[in-house]
Amino acid sequence: MKRIFTIKVNGELIELPDPNEELSSKEVMEIYSNTYPQLLNGYVEEKGIRNETEMVYEFLTISGTKG
Repeated sequence: MKRIFTIKVNGELIELPDPNEELSSKEVMEIYSNTYPQLLNGYVEEKGIRNETEMVYEFLTISGTKG
């Protein structure tokens, strides 16, 4: 099944292609952290199957507060 990875940037949901189907979703997130550094403190959530042919994963970030 094809994997689709998404990330929300400035309120916009962006779809990212699967760089290598043999990698775990966490490893894919580590690759994309080079482009999206907020993923360094993020996690992956499986969103489910879309169109019966794609498994969708969402990269989520952990927001902290300074103080």
